[in-house]
Amino acid sequence: MVAAGAVFDSVQAASGAFATHPVIAGGALLGMAVAAAQGPGGEAVVPTLMAAGLLHPRARRRLPDDLPEPAPRRAQLAARLADAAYDVGTDGPGLTGFAAPPHPDAAIATILARIMGNWGAAEPEALSDAQVLDLVLLDRLLSASATQAGSLSTLFGNPEKVLELHARVEEIARKRDLFDRQSEALGAAQRVWARQQAGDRPTDPVAALARVDRPDADLYHHVVAGHDPDDPAQAEAAQWCALHPAADRATVALYLARTAEAGLPARAARSDDRDWLDGFSKILAQWRDGIYTRGELALDPPDAVLAAGPCLAAEIEAVAQTLGTSRLPQPCGLFVEYRGRVPRPRANWDLASGAMTAVPDPIDYYDRSVLSIA
Repeated sequence: MVAAGAVFDSVQAASGAFATHPVIAGGALLGMAVAAAQGPGGEAVVPTLMAAGLLHPRARRRLPDDLPEPAPRRAQLAARLADAAYDVGTDGPGLTGFAAPPHPDAAIATILARIMGNWGAAEPEALSDAQVLDLVLLDRLLSASATQAGSLSTLFGNPEKVLELHARVEEIARKRDLFDRQSEALGAAQRVWARQQAGDRPTDPVAALARVDRPDADLYHHVVAGHDPDDPAQAEAAQWCALHPAADRATVALYLARTAEAGLPARAARSDDRDWLDGFSKILAQWRDGIYTRGELALDPPDAVLAAGPCLAAEIEAVAQTLGTSRLPQPCGLFVEYRGRVPRPRANWDLASGAMTAVPDPIDYYDRSVLSIA
């Protein structure tokens, strides 16, 4: 019998397109194939194909109830292995020397194929039913949420190692998700630019923002950070951005801090600007209800809004006093330090008119940290 620890200590790097990826490559990845184990007398034991296994022996007697039968399992594994070539090298960012980051499905498929290779099997048909079961359950764990992965890890001989690998796959997924969102934002900006170049210019900043047909948290932050609160058109555009559910939490905090500092809530109450006040109230409600789930961006400095609480509270009180209404609830956890990635530039968006002043440049849309070296 091969010790479970030995099974988890030999893969030094994944193959193919992921060999240079910082999350996949290197001995720290996870040893998940057959290694030489120590026999009772200390001699090296090279296990046979049938002897290799990742699961704890007891786990085979308490498998998940929803596992398919052995034949469908093998077909499921074959389908997963086909993901190894998933979109690698086909959707580059348009930046010389860089390529799209791995997709998590492709990363998982490559890991499984690497294990098979160390077991001496090129195709699922060469595996035993027990090995197919091991890989199907590993695939399930690597694809699961952190909570589900924790539960599934108890089936394996080395739970810590599989959870380490799950965390690495999650990091790959995080980077790919950011890359995909940045690609969508670039595509949306290119469509706006093409429309503008055809002579269809926006009539105002909000109309321009509404043309962007994919969420762009960096654009929303650019508008909020740079707008003139005393320009009604820019103030309306900033509120539009802060209302968007895809706005970063740092962006919303910055908007409310700048709005309070400029005295806009009290001013809107005095002029009975119900539309602006409705938007202001909705932003507070969306914060309270947890609508703003994205927390990636940093403020400069990180504590830029730390002292804004009393000013916002005073503005909320002024609105209630002026309108004779109940006081809007003060948001909790809003004015804190915001650390994260630096917002990507959107300097080609003119804040006053909403028009784009130059063609979108891919270098402004992608974080180099999420890209792979081509």
